[in-house]
Amino acid sequence: QLLRQSSLNNNSPLNWLAAKDALRPSGVSDSACDAVFANFTRQQTSAEACALLKGWNCSVVCDGASIFDQAEGEFDFERGGCWAHARRKFVYVAPLDPRALVGVHMINQLFELEREIRNASPEEKLRVRNGRSAKIASDIAAWRDRLLADPTVGPRSEFAKALRYLRNQQSRLELFLTDGDIAIHNNDAERQLRHIAVGRKNWLFLGSELAADAACTWLTLILSAQLHNLPPGAYLRDLFRV
Repeated sequence: QLLRQSSLNNNSPLNWLAAKDALRPSGVSDSACDAVFANFTRQQTSAEACALLKGWNCSVVCDGASIFDQAEGEFDFERGGCWAHARRKFVYVAPLDPRALVGVHMINQLFELEREIRNASPEEKLRVRNGRSAKIASDIAAWRDRLLADPTVGPRSEFAKALRYLRNQQSRLELFLTDGDIAIHNNDAERQLRHIAVGRKNWLFLGSELAADAACTWLTLILSAQLHNLPPGAYLRDLFRV
């Protein structure tokens, strides 16, 4: 919550949405167009997701939250899943059922491969993914299905929920196997959200919705500048001079 309760008309929480993505126009490196976008909404619903993604025709990598389902169905973009979110579910479950560590280990292998090819071209990334990552993803799916059929895994257990998340999100999680430009996680966006979480501890509340919108504009400019190692102060002075 970012506003004082007295500033609200109801008890709905207020949410921030920060996104970072890279567009690749012809002849431009993938990092040249990196940007952070912060947006304030009164609620986190399908309507807000649709308003944000309307007109977007590139890929989107996000978690399995249902608020993105309507936008995915209405607009022309591919939706990739986040392996970090999938992995986190097994990390949480592992103290209750050590078998979850097998899933953590296999997903770690995907991340290790991604670190190896981090600076490779999209074409080289796709080659490695088709040759090595696809085999790991197949092993994960087989392990998942085997455990879902295992009577020792309670259907209502947290372990079963984590396994079903893998099954329900499979096509999205495996989208990265079809395109070297698609990331296997949305950790970059999650990392940018930390600025908001830390800032909230300092300012506690924003005074109004107008202030929240203004703060999002400043965050978009400053965090995007930092993403390119630009001094925010100098960048803003140069920007406003124009």
